[in-house]
Amino acid sequence: SGNEEDDFGTWHIKDMQATKRFLGNFGFNRYREIHSAARLKAPNVDDVAVFCFECLKKCCMLSKGTDADLVKPLLEAHSREWGDARDKCALVLNVSLMEKKCNIKEKTAKDTIRRLRNLAELKDIITAAEARGGSTLKFSPPNVSGSKPVDGWCSGNDRELMLSMYRHGLEAGPEQAFASEECWASVKRDGEG
Repeated sequence: SGNEEDDFGTWHIKDMQATKRFLGNFGFNRYREIHSAARLKAPNVDDVAVFCFECLKKCCMLSKGTDADLVKPLLEAHSREWGDARDKCALVLNVSLMEKKCNIKEKTAKDTIRRLRNLAELKDIITAAEARGGSTLKFSPPNVSGSKPVDGWCSGNDRELMLSMYRHGLEAGPEQAFASEECWASVKRDGEG
């Protein structure tokens, strides 16, 4: 235990910071993955859902116009799926302390909104592909301009990289993809086909 500067009940500041970090890593409405990756002991998944919702609400308050409009569908989806999360929270969430300690500022808010929207689009692409045929390998990654990371890079590599980022988060995803035989097998698959 500590004073209010260090923790609030058993919802520690380090838990809040880890949750915020993994929110930006996995995306909004992926609270089970965030809870697991952040290795939280005291807060339950419902606490994480409420905390992430409060973070996104704060981002919307700090952002203007189209940035805030981008996340309205995310907030609506959250309300449908997690609307009663507040009733199931194991911990009391001190929102003013969270805002103070998690340091959400206007520029951070805009960047967070864009990142969460991009992660939501990635989730939509992958879950739509799974719903169509049960195979995530059949989705088509969007066309991206710019140079390729290595010679021989193809759409199969893009697909594996996107899947890995979805499964493992933005931090671990690229490393997992580059270490995976699947990623490099897709070069041969696309090159031969």
